[in-house]
Amino acid sequence: MGKIITLILVSIIFNSCQDSNKLKEIDLVENIEVIKFMDMQTYSVPPNEETFWEFGDLEFAKIKLNHNPNHFYEEVSSFKKIENGLSESFDYAFLLKRNQSTDTIYASLVTNQWTIKKNGEFLYFFDEDGQLKEGLILYSTFFNDCW
Repeated sequence: MGKIITLILVSIIFNSCQDSNKLKEIDLVENIEVIKFMDMQTYSVPPNEETFWEFGDLEFAKIKLNHNPNHFYEEVSSFKKIENGLSESFDYAFLLKRNQSTDTIYASLVTNQWTIKKNGEFLYFFDEDGQLKEGLILYSTFFNDCW
């Protein structure tokens, strides 16, 4: 009888460890969280990266995109690279969540300029045909200029 109880307890413990590992795997979901900075026109100077995050509690609207962060990163990286790009007037921050890391891409959909922050440096891109902007607007009114 004692062996049966021990066997049952070992079985329960083993199964609960497997369930715990499954939960950890579920936590590693990849998605994109988009943050929109509201009322940029009310500031005397356009927000840069620091002020974008400094006033976030009062000025943010958020949405999650169920898109692959790697594909989104590759699409932005494929745009025309420019020397002096968007370092202020960010309308959006795209937080690309992959496993346990997060990359940030800043954007102004008004000017079709995108900024990738990689290893502490900014890489600037210009979306010449505006297709990504148009796709985002079709996806959700969150990306419209007028709300």
